Amino acid sequence: MKIFLTILVASISIFLGISLGSVRVSPASMFKDELARKLIIDLRMPRVFSAFLVGAILSIVGNSYQGLFKNPLLDPYLMGVSAGASFGASLSLSIAEVKGYLYVALTPVFAFAFSMISALLALIISSRGKMISNTLLVLSGATMNIFFGALTLFFLFYIRRSSQGFTTWIFGSFSATVWNDFSFAAIAFAIAMIPTILNWRALDAMTFGEDFAKVVGVETEKVKLIVFLSGVVSTSLVVSRFGSIGFVGLVIPHITRKLFGYSHRSSIPYSAAVGGTFLVLSDLISRTIAAPSEVPIGVITAFVGIPFFFYIMRR
Repeated sequence: MKIFLTILVASISIFLGISLGSVRVSPASMFKDELARKLIIDLRMPRVFSAFLVGAILSIVGNSYQGLFKNPLLDPYLMGVSAGASFGASLSLSIAEVKGYLYVALTPVFAFAFSMISALLALIISSRGKMISNTLLVLSGATMNIFFGALTLFFLFYIRRSSQGFTTWIFGSFSATVWNDFSFAAIAFAIAMIPTILNWRALDAMTFGEDFAKVVGVETEKVKLIVFLSGVVSTSLVVSRFGSIGFVGLVIPHITRKLFGYSHRSSIPYSAAVGGTFLVLSDLISRTIAAPSEVPIGVITAFVGIPFFFYIMRR
């Protein structure tokens, strides 16, 4: 029954995402009207499906990180990924003003590169030989976020630029999403999902502590490295194309564990489905609440995520 309801709600959210917007159009009309067909197939469908996959990715990574590092307040972006990507994007767009349009096209590459640099620096700082300290990894990730955030602000101030042009990277957006972006998101989804679901037993064991996991035969350092890197790469890919969309990876894992149980075998797939549904509906709100203008989707997710964050902290 839970599987059926989850699929039903996800399907309804996708249907609403395709049907509603600044222009309301029925999916059935695409068989009769050429303009409606173009709107639905070329614009709405890649946007909605990409939003679903991005929500799924962030929820999977948040779920696995919270279990892996035994910290209920962990979010995929805490490892410095979002701040590194924002700096890379601001650097590329600023160079483009001097060197030409090529650097605009290279913006996702710069964003991905600096998000990876930020996360890998956090990993290096927290490593002690072959051991990775959970506490140091979280703290160094938060430090990378502050460092690259400060670098971005300094850079914008130094070149006398407004941050208005960088709202996509700061708050996230699915505007101008095409089918190539959906393929991009599908690759990131596979990178996040496959290593995590293959290691669900190890993640379950590690929620009871690393000593217990070692006793039952889990190679804890290997699992930490695999799950951490798969999360970093998939999140970096998401941020490099769609920008930073906060709180999805924090909020959704808690909801799914409460509703569907704490085993990663069930909570990971359910997190993907619920996270995807949540982000599709958030994107729908972002493009209809102030139509024909769009509110950055990160603003919508923050309105939900921040109160939930305080609720978790209080508990």
